[in-house]
Amino acid sequence: MGWSTFFFMDSGIPSFGLYQQNKAFFLKIWWDTGYKMDKNILFCLVVEDEPLAQQILEKYLECIEELQLVAKCETIEEALMTLQSEQIDVVFLDIQLEATLGTEIIGKMKQLSRRYYIVVTSARPAESLDTRKIFNQKNIIFVDYLTKPFSFDRFHAAIRKILTQEMSNE
Repeated sequence: MGWSTFFFMDSGIPSFGLYQQNKAFFLKIWWDTGYKMDKNILFCLVVEDEPLAQQILEKYLECIEELQLVAKCETIEEALMTLQSEQIDVVFLDIQLEATLGTEIIGKMKQLSRRYYIVVTSARPAESLDTRKIFNQKNIIFVDYLTKPFSFDRFHAAIRKILTQEMSNE
């Protein structure tokens, strides 16, 4: 017996499905509109100058369906351009970039009229950074400090903090 296809609208999103007797499979069609199509998706930026650390973060992000990687940047200047041109919700920030301190971006981010969740990633111990002083901005929410190397479980714990806060904001 062959498969039949059908087209439908699901919450305003064009979708199509396949069915064979009592078995049905649905696939949503997505396209880039520049806006969030699902408010449960958080768009992420990785600011990291080490290629291996970028790859690890990218793999970790792929494992969590509520997160979507938008860009990876190696410098503060690249990150600022991305923050100005893209919709970003979560920033994974290496505070010890080769050329500058990653925390230099925080002062510039407060001028942007968006709220950002910040997850610091660094090989430096957490005690070396006064997070209350640096992240004391109303639109910048410090979430966690991940000391490299960090496990997926540790990464996921930080993400759960963000998702919990997002659910309480709805």
